[in-house]
Amino acid sequence: MRKIKIILKKYPAMIISFIIITCMLVCYIFQKDKKISDLEQRNLQQIPHFKTSLFASGEYQNEYQSYVQDQLPLRDIFFQGKVQFEYLLRKRKFDDVWIGKNNMLFQDMYIPTQSDIIKRKNIIDSFINKYKNLHIGIVLVNNKADIYRENLPNNVKFLNQNKIINQFYDMFKNKNINTIRLNDIFVSHKNENIFYNSDHHWTTRGAYVAFQQIEKEFIKVKKSIDYDVYIINDKFNGSLSKRSGYMITKKDKVEVYLPKSKEDEVDVIVNYVNQKKKKATVFNVDKAISSNPYEVFLGGNYDCIEIDTSTKNNKSLLLIKDSFANCLVPFLLPYYHHITVIDPRYYTDDIDVLIKDNKISDVLFLYNFQTFFLDKNILELFY
Repeated sequence: MRKIKIILKKYPAMIISFIIITCMLVCYIFQKDKKISDLEQRNLQQIPHFKTSLFASGEYQNEYQSYVQDQLPLRDIFFQGKVQFEYLLRKRKFDDVWIGKNNMLFQDMYIPTQSDIIKRKNIIDSFINKYKNLHIGIVLVNNKADIYRENLPNNVKFLNQNKIINQFYDMFKNKNINTIRLNDIFVSHKNENIFYNSDHHWTTRGAYVAFQQIEKEFIKVKKSIDYDVYIINDKFNGSLSKRSGYMITKKDKVEVYLPKSKEDEVDVIVNYVNQKKKKATVFNVDKAISSNPYEVFLGGNYDCIEIDTSTKNNKSLLLIKDSFANCLVPFLLPYYHHITVIDPRYYTDDIDVLIKDNKISDVLFLYNFQTFFLDKNILELFY
């Protein structure tokens, strides 16, 4: 016993290191490998299969090193600790996420080229010319950094998205399309939490503020519906927080808006076409307590969703969108007897057939700026 005490006193660092390494090895042996990191929202490296050719090229060694790093026991805790330490050293960008002021995280912005802009202008133009009898609108949503510039890190400047949106819209002057501008109304409501701090999406409040403009300029209804607001999750830790590893101190709240009056409630049948499943609601309540409660709206992103409503009119909407539109869809229900929702990132069928089969009367493009000018699937949708 005395000899052990002497060894412990003489070689404390060596003993501690030995204990840590042993514990790590035991954890590696008995810990089940994870396939996905909820924190970083990415697939984790699995143990590579040995092949002589891969070993000779060095690829096997690289994959095995990635496997050891990705499957490190308590790696999420180490990862967060590393980020917090680097933040104290005044680092403000982690992955593609900027840590801003007032607990706000920002996604690094894509700068579209003139070619990007012209290609999308031509696509919309050709669609307008082809479907002259349809009522068409477009909503490009400014990203958070464009509205909350005062919260960007010091000496960080982002592209003026509003300027490009206005220039893009101006290309459609005298065309049969409603170009709905949100910048001014967003700025006037910026103190109402219209974007999540920890996520790149707008909040349901932000979607509702935008919808009021859509309602006024595109749907053109005489009377708006009043809503009650319900918090379905007050501990939302969004994609920007997870991807960067930076945990904001005050979690975001996810809300749903439900009509105050029973007279304004709408019955629906939601058909997830290629998944061959149907539901009687646009809300997926199971997602409310998941790692991504934003998916409570429509259950997440799907290629094609058909929604039949109890609304008594002959209006049928085609919504061409990205994930920003998911939490806006519930506001559309009282105004259309049928809504077809497609996401060009996943949709590969013939859109002309879709328009004909569903007797589409209205078409609304709804995208956030980043996705619209970055994602190329919208270009392929019409070819």
